[in-house]
Amino acid sequence: VCRDEFAIHFPLHIVSTHFILCLKMLLHTPVTFKEVCHYLPQNAKLIVDCTLGHGGHAMALLSIAQDAKLIGFDVDEKMLKKAEFRIQNSE
Repeated sequence: VCRDEFAIHFPLHIVSTHFILCLKMLLHTPVTFKEVCHYLPQNAKLIVDCTLGHGGHAMALLSIAQDAKLIGFDVDEKMLKKAEFRIQNSE
């Protein structure tokens, strides 16, 4: 799972979802978004977001590379569904 580096040490079927969410908040270090946007070419064809979350960064990247396809990953299925809905309805 891309989002959870610590999942190697704590198998997901053993650790409670609440605990995982708390660890993610403590361990996840976001990439500097300004630099990512700066280096993303407008003609990019594919964007892979391994920490999709609510989809906010993915939507911003799609606004730069408007013809790109998005592949998004998140450990939380509910977040994936929310992000999918949010991204599809932002068009």
